[in-house]
Amino acid sequence: MGEVAAAYVAGVFGLADACRVVGARARLMGGLPEGGAMCAVQATPEELAASLEDSAVSVAAVNTPDSTVISGPVDQVERIVGFWREKGRKTKALSVSHAFHSVLMEPMLDEFTEAIRGVEFCAPKVPLISNVTGKQAEAEITAPEYWAKHVRQAVLFQPAIAQVADRAGVFVELGPAPVLVTAAQHTLDDLADLADPQGGFEPVVTASLRSDLPDDVAFGHAMARLHTAGITVDWSGWFPSDPPPRTVDLPTYPFQGRRFWLADVAVPTVAAVSDGEEAGFWAAVEGADVQSLCDTLHLKDDAHRAALETVFPALSVWRRERRDRSTVDAWRYRVDWRRVDLPTPAPGTGGAWLVLAAEGAADTWSRTCVRALEETGVPVSLVEVGPGTGRAELAELVRSWQSTCAGDDTSLAGVLSLLALDDGTNADARRGSPGASASLALLQGLIDAAVEVPLWCATRGAVSCGDTDPVVSPEQAPVWGFGRVAALEHPELWGGLLDLPADPDTLDPAALYAVLCGDSGEDQVALRRGGVLGRRLVPDAPIGDETTGGRPPEGAVLVTGGVSRLTEQVVRWLAASGAAHVVLLDTAPDDGRGGRQDDRDGELAAEVEAHGCQFTLLRVPYEGHSHSHSDSRSHGLGRSQDLPRALAELTDVHIRTVIHTSLPGELAPLADVTPDALDAATAQAMELGDLAAAAGSVAWPGEVETVLYFSSVAATLGSREHGAYAAANAYLDALAQRHGGAGEGPRTVSVGWGIWDLPEDGDLARGAAGLSRRQGLPPLEPQLALGALHAVLDAGRGHSLVADIEWERFAPLFTLARPTRLLEEVPAARRIVDASADGAESAENASALRRELAALPVRERAGRLLDVVREQVAGVLRYEPGQEVEPERAFKDLGFDSLVVVELRNRLRAATGLRLPATLVYDYPTPRALAEHLLDRVLPDGGAGELPVAGHLDDLEEALAGLAVDDPRRKGLIRRLQTLLWKQPDAAAAPADEDGQGEADDLTAASADDMFALIDREWGTR
Repeated sequence: MGEVAAAYVAGVFGLADACRVVGARARLMGGLPEGGAMCAVQATPEELAASLEDSAVSVAAVNTPDSTVISGPVDQVERIVGFWREKGRKTKALSVSHAFHSVLMEPMLDEFTEAIRGVEFCAPKVPLISNVTGKQAEAEITAPEYWAKHVRQAVLFQPAIAQVADRAGVFVELGPAPVLVTAAQHTLDDLADLADPQGGFEPVVTASLRSDLPDDVAFGHAMARLHTAGITVDWSGWFPSDPPPRTVDLPTYPFQGRRFWLADVAVPTVAAVSDGEEAGFWAAVEGADVQSLCDTLHLKDDAHRAALETVFPALSVWRRERRDRSTVDAWRYRVDWRRVDLPTPAPGTGGAWLVLAAEGAADTWSRTCVRALEETGVPVSLVEVGPGTGRAELAELVRSWQSTCAGDDTSLAGVLSLLALDDGTNADARRGSPGASASLALLQGLIDAAVEVPLWCATRGAVSCGDTDPVVSPEQAPVWGFGRVAALEHPELWGGLLDLPADPDTLDPAALYAVLCGDSGEDQVALRRGGVLGRRLVPDAPIGDETTGGRPPEGAVLVTGGVSRLTEQVVRWLAASGAAHVVLLDTAPDDGRGGRQDDRDGELAAEVEAHGCQFTLLRVPYEGHSHSHSDSRSHGLGRSQDLPRALAELTDVHIRTVIHTSLPGELAPLADVTPDALDAATAQAMELGDLAAAAGSVAWPGEVETVLYFSSVAATLGSREHGAYAAANAYLDALAQRHGGAGEGPRTVSVGWGIWDLPEDGDLARGAAGLSRRQGLPPLEPQLALGALHAVLDAGRGHSLVADIEWERFAPLFTLARPTRLLEEVPAARRIVDASADGAESAENASALRRELAALPVRERAGRLLDVVREQVAGVLRYEPGQEVEPERAFKDLGFDSLVVVELRNRLRAATGLRLPATLVYDYPTPRALAEHLLDRVLPDGGAGELPVAGHLDDLEEALAGLAVDDPRRKGLIRRLQTLLWKQPDAAAAPADEDGQGEADDLTAASADDMFALIDREWGTR
């Protein structure tokens, strides 16, 4: 597509002919047999020439001076790639359907040439550099044979950039994402004639569009980049010409403005400001005040008033519906997945990985993951964990393995858990999720062992990435539920969640390694054949006019989850919506009821029947109940055989819809949740799955068409102390996505709710509502929540989130302990998260700070770092220049709140390069205490590893390597090193060798290799 797009831009052919060329190529390529491979190799075409001899492998692309893509049969490509990998060169396999630009494409060339022979070609209107020749295209561009060459011959991108580098100062990539900018910049940097020490023009490289920004914003940024680089940009197409935009001259001195307010972090979407009369008009409409409306409209006669009274009720209802619909639209979100490109870490860096798997479960995946990591040069150890292994045993296992690594002079980089792949499908498994319980025990074991390395939990088929990728193993989904909670409760320990592809053969080792080792904020990912997908929360589509009324559910509706304030709201809504019959399942034990509750049940029955709806309260006591997170009378479903039997006893009841409103769940930190408690919570959710599976069976009265699960925001986003509860609800969400993707059986929907604003009894419920409000999740008004429920039911299958999220409060708290890309496609959240990172220093400054501190005398280091802390504190508090931060004054007395804490943490993280906890200013309450702590973290070895001279040893080694053995300069340099080491007392007293001759006594006879070996032992820097 690239050369066709470039030719279209250059005017070689029109849009219709461009489409014809692309269509012909796609059709003919579709007829080629699949197969072949392509791989990028860190080598030049000249270096690869010998490897390609006597093979069917070709150079497919020359991207940069040291990056070449080869293409051909799989076995031959793998052989060549293996050869270069053994030489220490980087390689990257490309995900392709065919071996493009290789001999395997030749069968289509003649037919493709004939297919495009009717295309009308012309000379380009702007100069076009050919990717076939690397030079400016001439008359050959008008021949069909030229375009056929693009299918077979190599793409000479690097030569094409080099061809114009000496006469073009600006390079703008036109495309949906900046995929060529890096390669172009690499080529330009490599060209010696562009490195002009006299201050010549440096080339500008930018892209017109970016995947992480709206198109208009990204394009505006690109044009501004060109403008600030001195390029004349014609802005007439950007700004309106009538009237022309007003321009002002910039001052000739630097801006010196001062801010007296906090930075704007969010601009809520509001209607245009109305004048007083318009505001009065809508106030009268919403208040159903006819007299005020007449006064506002200056209507005096009775005829107008009578006409207004006729239309007024409809207008008032319309206004309220529009307002409510706008509110509900702002509450609705869904989860989507986006293709992400992660930077590939250098092979074999970062230390060793420990892979844990359940005995006898998913052996194929265990071997596949270990082999994939080993292919990237990573030391890996696989340990199988027996059933029932507890946190203490796992803690000891990790400690032991970490000690082994230390003994081998290797650090432990991370832990990859495959324990979740034990989904309990074997006949002997207990009810619940064995994989989730084992994963929880592992997390707790790492906590107990105080091992702060990232823990990644892998699943297979636990999440759905789209309609064609349904959930296949909902039993593994609870790990995703409690994993989101772990990210909030243990940010320094938690690595992330990873869903593996369907086929082990499609696992990309480089992608797996990039996910595990990356620090990009992608901590919820799925590996698929098409690449790495990152989980995103996105606003859901607005409610259309067609969903305003909705149709009442047909037949009877079964509402489960116990008798509670929430179920009462749902039952009333169903009756008011026109349901014919509502069956409310009460699973409270017989001794758990009282007279007051009986009165409530009677009142509910009367209200429902007043709407003409039949009401049945079906009691199936549940044994061994536990109290619910939301209501003390919300229990399990009862034994699986009891419910169908009880329903079968109802005569003339045809259940078409099942709504389950809540799950039980104890609130506790993950460190305190027992595997039995997690199993109990997930077992309750699985009972609901059994209920859905049984729907429509002969034991059921009627054919169930819709199953609706009330889930929780905790399962979608995570919430502290909701680990078991989130795990159980994540299972329900996965069930909805499995059935939604399959399109078979009952229509299944799950809704992740924020907390409802209900008249709950007890301090616990009121406290939960207050906490939710402080966290940026105000309770939902029930009638509006039910309106959202109607919209969700009308929308179809799958999972959605309904919550009133105040992003200016929620986003900083949610990202307080660790960054995440989950929220980056919610515009309000993105603005706030970006604003909270304003003023952060670059990673280069962090390295510079370490070097600066290491170069200072020990007695001066604490004072310098204290200056850094005070500067950052002054910045977040918006101090005036010269206004001092007192070193001994507590942060709480300086006016710190949670948002200021976030900003200071972000600034210090960038300044020092450290991963800092959210409790930083609480653990070290004054600037001086914080500076002393940071000094221990920045220079844990007292600066010994950061000697300023140490950085010159690499230069020294490189200089020696570039000199011939008989070069007198080499001999002189070696002699100086020998003399230098001779003068050091520890070198002079070096231990004797086997012959009794000390090393120091033999320096005059030492070779260059001997000298470097000695430097290695003494300085340990090579």
